[in-house]
Amino acid sequence: TELLYRLRGIDQKWQNIKGLSATLRYDYLPHGRYTLEVKAQDLHSNAESTTQSLSFEVAKKWWQTWQAILSAALLCIGFLSLIFYAWFARYRAKHRLYESLWISQLKALQAQMNPHFLYNILYTVQALVYDDRKREAGDLLGQFSELMRRMLQASEKVYIDLAEEIRHLRLYLDLEKIRFEKDFSYQIHIENIPDTQALTIPSMLLQPLVENALKHGLLHKKGAKRLDIRFQGELQANALLIEIEDNGIGREKSKTLHKSNTGFATEAIRKRIEILSKLNEYRINFEFIDKKDPQGQASGTLVRMRLVAS
Repeated sequence: TELLYRLRGIDQKWQNIKGLSATLRYDYLPHGRYTLEVKAQDLHSNAESTTQSLSFEVAKKWWQTWQAILSAALLCIGFLSLIFYAWFARYRAKHRLYESLWISQLKALQAQMNPHFLYNILYTVQALVYDDRKREAGDLLGQFSELMRRMLQASEKVYIDLAEEIRHLRLYLDLEKIRFEKDFSYQIHIENIPDTQALTIPSMLLQPLVENALKHGLLHKKGAKRLDIRFQGELQANALLIEIEDNGIGREKSKTLHKSNTGFATEAIRKRIEILSKLNEYRINFEFIDKKDPQGQASGTLVRMRLVAS
């Protein structure tokens, strides 16, 4: 006689029980109700006894209970909510920075539209027309309208390529030459920059500083007036050094001549640099250096700006 068993739903065939004190072992049974069936069989006649059954239940593991599943779901929802809240907070903060950036661009645009500059251009056009120099007047109006177009386009962008910025500065300075006539000269130096179109810088950043150099440094200087703008690439540091240098009267003397809000453009630029730095796209260092001659007298101003891409 031999004893046979099977666990309904698990064993497809009846299994032999080895020995009278054998232990039946089922590892890793899923939770649920089971029935163990046992019967005896005669080895000679194959006659079988009545099948005896034993029902039992395998309990759920603690992590399979509805309480554990609900707790895990709540934890996941809470964790995802925290992630979403943190993302949304960063998005909202960045959105506010961009709003501030657009406002600063409008202020920079306002600073660039100097009424004295506009008046001088229009007055010159009028004088050329009166002198019957219509072609020159037309050329000047064409340059002026091109400058206005570039300024408005730049105000809609956060960044522009360096080549575009240089074209913009040349156009602006060529128009400013009309006011200074033959006394004024400028030069733009480009060093260690293989492709100026591949390099981008924040828009609306340089012209207010150039205009400051003209208005506060060179306008009241007697004799030759010179402006140098230098762009120097620092490839290993992924940085760009920009210098705007004039041989004007210096900041201290300019303050005595311009007592009304002379620092508007400079303050707007400082605010703009602060916002750009918070956007974590550029680290910008910005400083004014007062130049002195060997006798200790003011000999101009140097604006130095270093942009490092993040």
